[in-house]
Amino acid sequence: MTLTDLPIGFFDQLLEYSGFREIFCLRKVCRGLRDYIDTTKPDLKLTQLFITLREEKLYLTLQFRDEQVVVEYRNGYGSNLFDFHCVVSDGEVVKTLKGERCMDVFFGDFRLQKTKLKSLKLSQEAKYNEILFEEQTSRNLIERLEECFKARSCRLQTTEINLQTFSILQVLSILPYLEPENLKIIELMLPTVPYNKDTGSRTWRTEKLEELEQWQVAESLMISKDICIGSIINFLHFTHVCVTFYSISGRDLLTIKNILLDDDRVHEFFFKYKHLYHGEQFFESLGRPYIEEQNPRNLWYFRFPESEQILRVCHWSASLMMSFHRKDVESVPVNAVIQE
Repeated sequence: MTLTDLPIGFFDQLLEYSGFREIFCLRKVCRGLRDYIDTTKPDLKLTQLFITLREEKLYLTLQFRDEQVVVEYRNGYGSNLFDFHCVVSDGEVVKTLKGERCMDVFFGDFRLQKTKLKSLKLSQEAKYNEILFEEQTSRNLIERLEECFKARSCRLQTTEINLQTFSILQVLSILPYLEPENLKIIELMLPTVPYNKDTGSRTWRTEKLEELEQWQVAESLMISKDICIGSIINFLHFTHVCVTFYSISGRDLLTIKNILLDDDRVHEFFFKYKHLYHGEQFFESLGRPYIEEQNPRNLWYFRFPESEQILRVCHWSASLMMSFHRKDVESVPVNAVIQE
């Protein structure tokens, strides 16, 4: 009798009590067992997946309920460029795969990921020229990720996505392939690379992101990059927002205030801005502010209809920052006026 001749119930119990390492070892026993594992998709107890591109190395961090495994993939060379290999290490076992590139080996492993995740994170780090890193190493990684996502029979399920990318185009290579029903948090940041004066401060245009179903159903948004937006309306379904607008108008501010007073979903809408157009009219419409001297900022308070909560509008004029924050009425200073 061979292993594959054993009852199905035995395999189910075996997989239930097997961890990540054991399941991957079982996949290598024979084709029949590998096909059964890939079909049943056993619970690996995997909660978070971190992909880190650090120059010529790739790191896959797998966070399980009871342990964390960091797998390193790096290229190695012999006496000439044609004598290459990939070194894979998880801190306990080191394997050298001759004639393999680390990117190929990594994606051979990554395509097996079928578990519903709490968090998926991609970070990119480099010490050398930003342009060279972006156009070669980073572009290759993003293109391979998109190919991997396209080849999946279903979209990847994760509650949170955290991406370090160079452009909106790179974000669009990943975000559409996530299951919208599961996605709650979107965080977008720049990679950790030396600043290059030739590229300058590039502004992201978010119109295409705003059209995505993933964007429209997510609850929390954070973007640490100057953005030019399609419509402010497309930001007002999030419960928490932290962004930097390249430009915003007084009309946009009025829209934020009016919609937030009518919608109890939004708890905090915080943003920085580079340019504010026709803001004077908006601030005049708010009336006289309550001014905090210790932390110089202007505050206005508006009561939600039939509620013991208020909408606090806060403006730091010197720092070019604003926030619209849902608070309890007890948080209002004694001398401040609450507008009905």
